[in-house]
Amino acid sequence: MKNRIKELRISRHLTQSEFGDRIGATRDAIAAYERGVTIKEPIIKLICKEFNVNYSWLKNGIGEMESDFSNSIIDDLVKEYDLDDTDKLILENYIKLDKDARKALSDYLKSLTSLWQKEQ
Repeated sequence: MKNRIKELRISRHLTQSEFGDRIGATRDAIAAYERGVTIKEPIIKLICKEFNVNYSWLKNGIGEMESDFSNSIIDDLVKEYDLDDTDKLILENYIKLDKDARKALSDYLKSLTSLWQKEQ
């Protein structure tokens, strides 16, 4: 599991400290997990939830890294709102952003919305 923790962290472009912040762990704890220290079950589940990771992949190396759960939700949204491939790509990438990047993007979109409202 140590290699998959590191693979996940790197795939999200996070330092050990940033990864730890997302799950309430220290940089030292993440470094220990990446060295092979046993990870308790609640932490494994938290990592899966926070990073939308397939539990079987993280725990046992079975299947794909990404959880099918979010893909099914995104597919449902695409169908319900008749979204195109670009819309789907935007949604998929938005949920992969870290909290600070999502907030920055959200603030930017809010500023555009207020500009549009002033024009009308």
